Amino acid sequence: MKKKAILAALFFLICGCGCAPKTNSEATEASGQTSGKTEASSETEETKSSAESETFAEEAAGDVYTASGKGAVGKITVTLVVADGQVVDCVIDGSKETPDKGGVVAEKFQEAFLNGASVDELEAVSGASISSATIKQLLRKCLDEAGVVR
Repeated sequence: MKKKAILAALFFLICGCGCAPKTNSEATEASGQTSGKTEASSETEETKSSAESETFAEEAAGDVYTASGKGAVGKITVTLVVADGQVVDCVIDGSKETPDKGGVVAEKFQEAFLNGASVDELEAVSGASISSATIKQLLRKCLDEAGVVR
């Protein structure tokens, strides 16, 4: 009898993991779109799609705005650092996209945006129109949340 009770308890413990109801942010993320502002500090704990984004947010000097969405084949995450109403840094993580398509557009858009291009000035990359559109949408979302016009 004790064995059955122990086995039943273990079963519920194992099966019960991960079955918690979704919070609003989890439900939004499941739909493919997430965003949010995080106060940057060395103690910030954030869930990011890459270690580079985690390090970036921890070392950032300003408010960190992040938005994620579905690209052509995978998740794309845009992270902006805003200080004194200006974008001071940007990371576009397209590592879950096809390297020669979405990965290329992520690098190209990140470089252009850091060099002062507006979202409207970013030109879609041939063969990566879905990734291009997603990145532009995520950049706009971060800029809107930050209250920055660019």
